[in-house]
Amino acid sequence: MNSKSVGEISEGAVLAHLLRKGLPVLLPFGNNQRYDLVTADEHGNFVRVQVKTGRLADGCITFKTSSVNGFTGKRRSYSGGADVFLVYCPVTGDLYML
Repeated sequence: MNSKSVGEISEGAVLAHLLRKGLPVLLPFGNNQRYDLVTADEHGNFVRVQVKTGRLADGCITFKTSSVNGFTGKRRSYSGGADVFLVYCPVTGDLYML
């Protein structure tokens, strides 16, 4: 499975989880944002969510905290672009918030 498909599965799992909890979910148009979706916190404030796929390694869930530009190969942080990471681990079926 390619990395885009893996990411789409994680986004689907996070989206389904948020909807089951009755939270609103907004999806940005296009894929040029530093976040994958927007939801609201308990006070009704918008929260920009970056979805990541976690991998189980030696009893720990790991994930990438930056993205790589496909043309330049440069890494770019999500600082200032996303408020929270929601990490889905397919091996455990669990969701983690950081």
